[in-house]
Amino acid sequence: MEPASPAEIFDNEVAKLRDSGALGRSDVLGRLFDYLVERSRAGDPPKEAEVALAVFGKDSGFDAIQDASVRVAVLRLRRKLDDHYTASEGPRLSIPKGEYRLTLSLGEPAVEAESAAPRPAPVGPGGFAPGHLVLMLSIVLLMASVLGWTWVLTRERSANQDDALALAPWSKLNKAQPVYLVVGDYYIFGENGKTGEVSRLVREFAINSKDDLDEYLMMNPDKMGAYVDLGLSYLPRGTASVLSAIQPVVHWAGPGTAGADHVLSASTLNAQRIKDGQIVYVGWMSGLGLLRDPLFSASNFQVGSTYDELIDRTNAKHYITDWDQTDQRKRHRDYGYFASLPGPSGNPIIVIAGIRDAGLSLMSDVVTSPTELQRLAAQAKSPAFEALYEVQSLGTTNLASRLVAVHPLKTQSLWERDGYHLNLPDELSPTAAAQ
Repeated sequence: MEPASPAEIFDNEVAKLRDSGALGRSDVLGRLFDYLVERSRAGDPPKEAEVALAVFGKDSGFDAIQDASVRVAVLRLRRKLDDHYTASEGPRLSIPKGEYRLTLSLGEPAVEAESAAPRPAPVGPGGFAPGHLVLMLSIVLLMASVLGWTWVLTRERSANQDDALALAPWSKLNKAQPVYLVVGDYYIFGENGKTGEVSRLVREFAINSKDDLDEYLMMNPDKMGAYVDLGLSYLPRGTASVLSAIQPVVHWAGPGTAGADHVLSASTLNAQRIKDGQIVYVGWMSGLGLLRDPLFSASNFQVGSTYDELIDRTNAKHYITDWDQTDQRKRHRDYGYFASLPGPSGNPIIVIAGIRDAGLSLMSDVVTSPTELQRLAAQAKSPAFEALYEVQSLGTTNLASRLVAVHPLKTQSLWERDGYHLNLPDELSPTAAAQ
Protein backbone atom coordinates (compact mmCIF):
# COMPACT_ATOMS: atom_id res chain seq x y z
CA MET A 1 0.00 0.00 0.00
CA GLU A 2 1.33 3.41 -0.95
CA PRO A 3 2.16 5.78 1.91
CA ALA A 4 -0.33 8.57 2.56
CA SER A 5 0.30 11.82 0.74
CA PRO A 6 0.92 15.06 2.69
CA ALA A 7 -2.58 16.22 1.71
CA GLU A 8 -4.11 13.03 3.12
CA ILE A 9 -2.10 13.32 6.33
CA PHE A 10 -3.18 16.97 6.61
CA ASP A 11 -6.86 16.02 6.25
CA ASN A 12 -6.46 13.17 8.74
CA GLU A 13 -4.92 15.49 11.35
CA VAL A 14 -7.69 18.04 10.79
CA ALA A 15 -10.34 15.36 11.38
CA LYS A 16 -8.60 13.98 14.49
CA LEU A 17 -8.19 17.45 15.99
CA ARG A 18 -11.84 18.32 15.44
CA ASP A 19 -12.96 15.04 17.03
CA SER A 20 -10.66 15.45 20.03
CA GLY A 21 -12.42 18.54 21.38
CA ALA A 22 -9.01 20.25 21.70
CA LEU A 23 -10.43 23.52 20.38
CA GLY A 24 -12.71 23.83 23.41
CA ARG A 25 -16.22 25.29 23.43
CA SER A 26 -15.48 28.52 21.57
CA ASP A 27 -17.47 28.89 18.35
CA VAL A 28 -15.04 31.60 17.26
CA LEU A 29 -12.04 29.26 17.42
CA GLY A 30 -13.99 26.60 15.55
CA ARG A 31 -14.87 29.00 12.74
CA LEU A 32 -11.30 30.31 12.60
CA PHE A 33 -9.86 26.80 12.42
CA ASP A 34 -12.26 25.76 9.63
CA TYR A 35 -11.47 28.92 7.66
CA LEU A 36 -7.71 28.46 7.94
CA VAL A 37 -8.07 24.80 6.95
CA GLU A 38 -9.84 25.70 3.72
CA ARG A 39 -7.47 28.52 2.81
CA SER A 40 -4.42 26.38 3.64
CA ARG A 41 -5.70 23.50 1.50
CA ALA A 42 -6.05 25.93 -1.37
CA GLY A 43 -2.52 27.24 -0.83
CA ASP A 44 -3.95 30.73 -0.38
CA PRO A 45 -3.22 32.03 3.12
CA PRO A 46 -5.50 34.98 3.98
CA LYS A 47 -4.57 38.41 5.18
CA GLU A 48 -5.66 39.67 8.58
CA ALA A 49 -8.46 41.78 7.09
CA GLU A 50 -9.82 38.76 5.21
CA VAL A 51 -9.97 36.75 8.43
CA ALA A 52 -11.73 39.65 10.15
CA LEU A 53 -14.43 39.77 7.46
CA ALA A 54 -14.90 36.00 7.00
CA VAL A 55 -14.69 34.81 10.63
CA PHE A 56 -15.61 37.80 12.80
CA GLY A 57 -18.13 39.50 10.54
CA LYS A 58 -16.22 42.78 10.50
CA ASP A 59 -16.92 45.31 7.76
CA SER A 60 -14.58 46.77 5.16
CA GLY A 61 -13.60 49.51 7.62
CA PHE A 62 -11.78 46.99 9.85
CA ASP A 63 -8.70 48.63 11.40
CA ALA A 64 -6.12 46.08 12.56
CA ILE A 65 -4.29 48.74 14.57
CA GLN A 66 -7.35 49.47 16.71
CA ASP A 67 -8.88 45.98 16.72
CA ALA A 68 -6.68 43.08 17.87
CA SER A 69 -9.42 40.43 17.77
CA VAL A 70 -7.90 38.46 14.86
CA ARG A 71 -4.40 38.40 16.33
CA VAL A 72 -5.72 37.37 19.75
CA ALA A 73 -7.81 34.56 18.24
CA VAL A 74 -4.91 33.25 16.14
CA LEU A 75 -2.66 33.31 19.21
CA ARG A 76 -5.25 31.30 21.16
CA LEU A 77 -5.63 28.81 18.32
CA ARG A 78 -1.85 28.42 18.04
CA ARG A 79 -1.65 27.64 21.76
CA LYS A 80 -4.52 25.16 21.51
CA LEU A 81 -2.62 23.32 18.78
CA ASP A 82 0.60 23.37 20.80
CA ASP A 83 -1.21 22.01 23.85
CA HIS A 84 -2.87 19.28 21.77
CA TYR A 85 0.45 18.07 20.36
CA THR A 86 2.43 18.24 23.60
CA ALA A 87 4.99 15.39 23.61
CA SER A 88 3.69 14.21 20.22
CA GLU A 89 6.30 12.80 17.84
CA GLY A 90 3.98 12.20 14.91
CA PRO A 91 2.40 14.54 12.37
CA ARG A 92 1.23 17.86 13.75
CA LEU A 93 -0.55 21.00 12.62
CA SER A 94 0.78 24.40 13.59
CA ILE A 95 0.41 28.08 12.77
CA PRO A 96 3.70 29.84 11.98
CA LYS A 97 4.27 33.03 13.93
CA GLY A 98 3.09 36.12 12.10
CA GLU A 99 1.09 34.10 9.54
CA TYR A 100 -2.52 33.06 9.04
CA ARG A 101 -2.19 29.51 7.72
CA LEU A 102 -1.92 25.93 8.96
CA THR A 103 1.22 23.95 8.23
CA LEU A 104 1.86 20.22 8.53
CA SER A 105 5.07 18.86 10.02
CA LEU A 106 5.99 15.17 10.12
CA GLY A 107 7.54 14.35 13.45
CA GLU A 108 9.48 17.54 14.13
CA PRO A 109 9.70 18.83 17.72
CA ALA A 110 6.84 20.94 18.98
CA VAL A 111 6.89 24.56 17.90
CA GLU A 112 7.25 26.89 20.85
CA ALA A 113 4.08 28.86 21.46
CA GLU A 114 4.21 32.60 21.01
CA SER A 115 4.45 34.42 24.30
CA ALA A 116 5.22 37.88 25.49
CA ALA A 117 8.04 38.43 27.97
CA PRO A 118 6.41 39.00 31.37
CA ARG A 119 7.05 42.35 32.98
CA PRO A 120 8.08 42.38 36.63
CA ALA A 121 5.02 42.37 38.84
CA PRO A 122 4.54 45.48 40.99
CA VAL A 123 5.27 44.82 44.62
CA GLY A 124 2.34 45.24 46.95
CA PRO A 125 2.09 45.80 50.69
CA GLY A 126 4.25 43.49 52.74
CA GLY A 127 6.69 42.88 49.91
CA PHE A 128 4.46 40.41 47.98
CA ALA A 129 3.52 40.94 44.35
CA PRO A 130 -0.21 40.45 43.64
CA GLY A 131 0.64 37.50 41.41
CA HIS A 132 2.56 35.91 44.28
CA LEU A 133 -0.46 36.31 46.54
CA VAL A 134 -2.66 34.56 43.95
CA LEU A 135 -0.09 31.77 43.64
CA MET A 136 0.13 31.37 47.40
CA LEU A 137 -3.67 31.26 47.65
CA SER A 138 -3.79 28.61 44.91
CA ILE A 139 -1.20 26.50 46.76
CA VAL A 140 -3.13 26.79 50.02
CA LEU A 141 -6.37 25.77 48.30
CA LEU A 142 -4.63 22.88 46.55
CA MET A 143 -3.15 21.63 49.83
CA ALA A 144 -6.54 21.90 51.52
CA SER A 145 -8.11 19.99 48.64
CA VAL A 146 -5.51 17.22 48.77
CA LEU A 147 -5.84 16.88 52.55
CA GLY A 148 -9.62 16.88 52.28
CA TRP A 149 -9.66 14.16 49.63
CA THR A 150 -7.12 12.08 51.56
CA TRP A 151 -9.46 12.21 54.55
CA VAL A 152 -12.47 11.29 52.44
CA LEU A 153 -10.72 8.34 50.81
CA THR A 154 -9.62 6.90 54.14
CA ARG A 155 -13.16 6.92 55.52
CA GLU A 156 -14.76 3.53 55.90
CA ARG A 157 -18.10 2.91 54.30
CA SER A 158 -21.09 2.88 56.61
CA ALA A 159 -23.68 0.12 56.62
CA ASN A 160 -26.04 2.41 54.69
CA GLN A 161 -23.40 3.03 52.03
CA ASP A 162 -22.77 -0.72 51.70
CA ASP A 163 -26.48 -1.26 51.11
CA ALA A 164 -26.63 1.69 48.69
CA LEU A 165 -23.94 0.06 46.52
CA ALA A 166 -26.39 -2.70 45.64
CA LEU A 167 -29.11 -0.29 44.50
CA ALA A 168 -29.60 1.85 41.40
CA PRO A 169 -28.15 4.14 40.30
CA TRP A 170 -24.93 3.19 42.17
CA SER A 171 -25.20 -0.46 41.13
CA LYS A 172 -24.87 0.67 37.49
CA LEU A 173 -21.30 1.84 38.03
CA ASN A 174 -18.84 -0.76 36.80
CA LYS A 175 -15.14 -1.57 36.84
CA ALA A 176 -14.74 -1.36 33.06
CA GLN A 177 -14.97 2.43 32.66
CA PRO A 178 -13.44 5.35 34.54
CA VAL A 179 -15.71 7.20 36.95
CA TYR A 180 -15.46 10.99 36.86
CA LEU A 181 -16.60 13.04 39.84
CA VAL A 182 -17.57 16.33 38.21
CA VAL A 183 -18.04 19.36 40.47
CA GLY A 184 -19.99 22.40 39.34
CA ASP A 185 -17.57 25.33 39.46
CA TYR A 186 -17.93 29.04 38.69
CA TYR A 187 -15.23 30.90 36.81
CA ILE A 188 -13.91 34.19 38.21
CA PHE A 189 -11.38 36.55 36.67
CA GLY A 190 -9.40 39.59 37.74
CA GLU A 191 -9.91 43.26 36.98
CA ASN A 192 -6.84 45.47 36.81
CA GLY A 193 -6.87 48.79 38.64
CA LYS A 194 -5.23 52.01 37.53
CA THR A 195 -1.83 50.83 38.77
CA GLY A 196 -1.97 47.66 36.67
CA GLU A 197 -2.47 45.44 39.70
CA VAL A 198 -5.46 43.14 40.08
CA SER A 199 -7.79 45.19 42.22
CA ARG A 200 -10.79 42.85 42.49
CA LEU A 201 -12.22 39.51 41.43
CA VAL A 202 -15.20 39.48 39.06
CA ARG A 203 -17.97 36.91 38.55
CA GLU A 204 -19.82 37.54 35.28
CA PHE A 205 -22.57 35.05 34.46
CA ALA A 206 -21.96 35.29 30.71
CA ILE A 207 -18.23 34.48 31.12
CA ASN A 208 -17.76 30.94 32.37
CA SER A 209 -14.27 29.95 31.24
CA LYS A 210 -10.97 31.33 29.98
CA ASP A 211 -12.23 30.71 26.45
CA ASP A 212 -15.34 32.80 27.19
CA LEU A 213 -13.16 35.59 28.59
CA ASP A 214 -10.87 35.52 25.54
CA GLU A 215 -13.89 35.61 23.24
CA TYR A 216 -15.36 38.52 25.18
CA LEU A 217 -12.08 40.41 24.89
CA MET A 218 -11.99 39.73 21.16
CA MET A 219 -15.43 41.26 20.82
CA ASN A 220 -14.56 44.13 23.19
CA PRO A 221 -10.95 45.13 22.44
CA ASP A 222 -11.27 48.22 24.65
CA LYS A 223 -11.24 45.82 27.63
CA MET A 224 -7.90 44.28 26.64
CA GLY A 225 -5.60 44.55 29.64
CA ALA A 226 -8.46 45.43 31.99
CA TYR A 227 -9.67 41.84 32.54
CA VAL A 228 -7.20 39.01 33.13
CA ASP A 229 -7.46 35.27 33.59
CA LEU A 230 -6.17 34.13 36.99
CA GLY A 231 -6.96 30.44 36.66
CA LEU A 232 -9.48 30.67 39.50
CA SER A 233 -12.96 29.30 40.10
CA TYR A 234 -15.06 28.70 43.20
CA LEU A 235 -17.31 25.88 44.41
CA PRO A 236 -20.55 26.12 46.41
CA ARG A 237 -20.10 25.18 50.08
CA GLY A 238 -22.64 22.35 49.87
CA THR A 239 -20.47 20.50 47.34
CA ALA A 240 -18.13 19.34 50.11
CA SER A 241 -20.83 17.61 52.16
CA VAL A 242 -22.14 15.67 49.15
CA LEU A 243 -18.67 14.63 47.99
CA SER A 244 -17.88 13.45 51.50
CA ALA A 245 -21.01 11.28 51.50
CA ILE A 246 -20.72 9.73 48.05
CA GLN A 247 -16.97 9.32 47.62
CA PRO A 248 -16.73 6.06 49.64
CA VAL A 249 -19.58 4.64 47.53
CA VAL A 250 -18.17 5.78 44.19
CA HIS A 251 -14.64 4.72 45.16
CA TRP A 252 -15.69 1.13 45.77
CA ALA A 253 -18.17 0.94 42.89
CA GLY A 254 -15.87 2.07 40.10
CA PRO A 255 -12.19 1.83 39.13
CA GLY A 256 -9.47 4.31 39.96
CA THR A 257 -11.73 7.06 41.24
CA ALA A 258 -9.20 8.10 43.87
CA GLY A 259 -6.91 9.57 41.23
CA ALA A 260 -6.73 13.33 40.82
CA ASP A 261 -7.52 12.96 37.10
CA HIS A 262 -10.95 11.60 38.00
CA VAL A 263 -12.08 14.65 39.98
CA LEU A 264 -12.96 17.33 37.42
CA SER A 265 -14.55 20.74 37.39
CA ALA A 266 -17.60 21.04 35.14
CA SER A 267 -15.79 23.72 33.13
CA THR A 268 -13.14 21.15 32.08
CA LEU A 269 -15.52 18.29 31.27
CA ASN A 270 -15.40 17.48 27.55
CA ALA A 271 -17.53 15.49 25.12
CA GLN A 272 -15.11 12.56 24.97
CA ARG A 273 -15.40 11.94 28.73
CA ILE A 274 -19.19 12.21 28.54
CA LYS A 275 -19.13 9.51 25.87
CA ASP A 276 -16.55 7.16 27.38
CA GLY A 277 -16.75 7.65 31.15
CA GLN A 278 -19.19 7.21 34.01
CA ILE A 279 -20.20 10.66 35.23
CA VAL A 280 -21.26 11.69 38.75
CA TYR A 281 -22.05 15.43 38.87
CA VAL A 282 -22.21 17.34 42.16
CA GLY A 283 -23.09 21.04 42.30
CA TRP A 284 -25.73 23.67 41.64
CA MET A 285 -28.21 23.32 38.77
CA SER A 286 -26.69 26.37 37.13
CA GLY A 287 -23.20 24.78 37.09
CA LEU A 288 -23.97 21.72 34.94
CA GLY A 289 -21.90 22.92 31.99
CA LEU A 290 -22.02 20.47 29.04
CA LEU A 291 -24.47 18.25 30.93
CA ARG A 292 -27.10 20.99 31.13
CA ASP A 293 -28.69 20.78 27.67
CA PRO A 294 -28.97 16.98 27.38
CA LEU A 295 -30.33 16.72 30.93
CA PHE A 296 -33.03 19.33 30.42
CA SER A 297 -33.97 17.90 27.02
CA ALA A 298 -34.84 14.65 28.84
CA SER A 299 -36.26 16.32 31.96
CA ASN A 300 -39.84 17.17 32.84
CA PHE A 301 -38.53 20.40 34.35
CA GLN A 302 -37.53 23.59 32.64
CA VAL A 303 -35.62 26.55 34.01
CA GLY A 304 -37.71 29.60 34.84
CA SER A 305 -36.60 33.20 34.46
CA THR A 306 -33.40 32.27 36.36
CA TYR A 307 -31.87 29.09 37.79
CA ASP A 308 -33.59 29.96 41.08
CA GLU A 309 -36.81 28.60 39.56
CA LEU A 310 -37.79 25.24 38.08
CA ILE A 311 -41.12 24.69 36.33
CA ASP A 312 -42.68 21.23 36.18
CA ARG A 313 -43.96 20.73 32.62
CA THR A 314 -46.41 18.03 33.72
CA ASN A 315 -48.49 20.32 35.94
CA ALA A 316 -47.03 23.83 35.39
CA LYS A 317 -46.08 24.04 39.06
CA HIS A 318 -43.28 26.47 39.91
CA TYR A 319 -40.56 25.65 42.45
CA ILE A 320 -38.71 28.79 43.49
CA THR A 321 -35.94 29.03 46.06
CA ASP A 322 -35.83 31.94 48.49
CA TRP A 323 -32.62 30.73 50.09
CA ASP A 324 -30.31 33.53 51.20
CA GLN A 325 -27.09 32.67 53.00
CA THR A 326 -26.66 36.29 54.13
CA ASP A 327 -29.70 36.09 56.43
CA GLN A 328 -29.08 33.35 58.98
CA ARG A 329 -32.10 34.23 61.15
CA LYS A 330 -34.86 33.61 58.62
CA ARG A 331 -36.34 30.29 57.55
CA HIS A 332 -35.77 29.61 53.85
CA ARG A 333 -36.94 27.16 51.21
CA ASP A 334 -34.65 25.50 48.68
CA TYR A 335 -34.68 22.46 46.37
CA GLY A 336 -32.43 19.46 45.82
CA TYR A 337 -32.36 17.42 42.60
CA PHE A 338 -31.30 13.83 41.86
CA ALA A 339 -31.27 12.18 38.42
CA SER A 340 -29.95 9.08 36.67
CA LEU A 341 -29.76 8.79 32.89
CA PRO A 342 -27.83 6.84 30.25
CA GLY A 343 -24.94 8.52 28.45
CA PRO A 344 -24.36 8.37 24.68
CA SER A 345 -22.72 4.93 24.89
CA GLY A 346 -25.05 3.62 27.61
CA ASN A 347 -22.63 4.80 30.31
CA PRO A 348 -24.31 5.91 33.55
CA ILE A 349 -24.65 9.62 34.29
CA ILE A 350 -25.75 10.58 37.82
CA VAL A 351 -26.66 14.17 38.72
CA ILE A 352 -26.77 15.33 42.36
CA ALA A 353 -27.65 19.01 42.47
CA GLY A 354 -29.34 21.80 44.33
CA ILE A 355 -30.84 25.06 43.21
CA ARG A 356 -28.75 26.58 45.99
CA ASP A 357 -26.61 25.30 48.84
CA ALA A 358 -29.32 24.17 51.27
CA GLY A 359 -30.88 21.92 48.63
CA LEU A 360 -27.52 20.56 47.57
CA SER A 361 -26.51 19.74 51.16
CA LEU A 362 -29.73 17.80 51.68
CA MET A 363 -28.82 15.43 48.86
CA SER A 364 -25.86 13.98 50.78
CA ASP A 365 -28.39 12.05 52.89
CA VAL A 366 -30.85 11.25 50.10
CA VAL A 367 -28.46 9.65 47.60
CA THR A 368 -26.90 7.22 50.10
CA SER A 369 -30.12 6.18 51.85
CA PRO A 370 -31.18 2.65 50.80
CA THR A 371 -34.74 3.38 51.91
CA GLU A 372 -34.92 6.52 49.76
CA LEU A 373 -33.31 4.83 46.74
CA GLN A 374 -35.87 2.02 46.92
CA ARG A 375 -38.67 4.57 47.26
CA LEU A 376 -37.50 6.46 44.16
CA ALA A 377 -37.19 3.27 42.11
CA ALA A 378 -40.75 2.26 43.05
CA GLN A 379 -42.22 5.65 42.18
CA ALA A 380 -40.23 6.35 39.00
CA LYS A 381 -40.76 2.84 37.56
CA SER A 382 -37.84 3.55 35.22
CA PRO A 383 -34.06 3.20 35.53
CA ALA A 384 -33.81 6.73 34.09
CA PHE A 385 -35.48 9.08 36.54
CA GLU A 386 -35.36 12.46 38.25
CA ALA A 387 -36.51 13.54 41.70
CA LEU A 388 -37.00 16.96 43.27
CA TYR A 389 -36.90 17.59 47.05
CA GLU A 390 -37.98 20.65 49.00
CA VAL A 391 -35.96 21.58 52.06
CA GLN A 392 -36.72 24.09 54.82
CA SER A 393 -33.58 25.53 56.38
CA LEU A 394 -32.53 27.98 59.04
CA GLY A 395 -29.11 29.31 58.17
CA THR A 396 -27.15 26.23 57.08
CA THR A 397 -29.26 23.82 59.16
CA ASN A 398 -31.87 21.70 57.36
CA LEU A 399 -35.05 21.64 59.45
CA ALA A 400 -37.36 19.53 57.29
CA SER A 401 -37.50 18.08 53.80
CA ARG A 402 -39.97 16.29 51.55
CA LEU A 403 -40.08 14.67 48.13
CA VAL A 404 -42.21 16.84 45.83
CA ALA A 405 -41.83 15.24 42.38
CA VAL A 406 -40.54 12.06 40.72
CA HIS A 407 -40.52 11.58 36.94
CA PRO A 408 -39.14 9.06 34.47
CA LEU A 409 -36.76 10.79 32.06
CA LYS A 410 -37.47 10.96 28.32
CA THR A 411 -34.30 9.27 27.05
CA GLN A 412 -35.47 7.83 23.72
CA SER A 413 -33.23 9.28 20.99
CA LEU A 414 -31.79 11.63 23.63
CA TRP A 415 -28.32 11.85 22.11
CA GLU A 416 -29.67 12.33 18.58
CA ARG A 417 -31.60 15.50 19.36
CA ASP A 418 -30.77 18.92 17.98
CA GLY A 419 -31.94 20.82 21.06
CA TYR A 420 -28.43 20.92 22.49
CA HIS A 421 -24.83 20.68 21.30
CA LEU A 422 -21.44 19.72 22.73
CA ASN A 423 -19.49 21.77 20.16
CA LEU A 424 -18.88 18.43 18.42
CA PRO A 425 -22.07 18.11 16.35
CA ASP A 426 -21.71 14.50 15.16
CA GLU A 427 -19.30 13.01 17.67
CA LEU A 428 -21.92 11.63 20.02
CA SER A 429 -24.36 10.29 17.43
CA PRO A 430 -24.73 6.50 17.22
CA THR A 431 -23.56 6.59 13.59
CA ALA A 432 -20.35 8.40 14.43
CA ALA A 433 -19.71 6.21 17.46
CA ALA A 434 -19.95 3.09 15.32
CA GLN A 435 -17.39 4.30 12.79
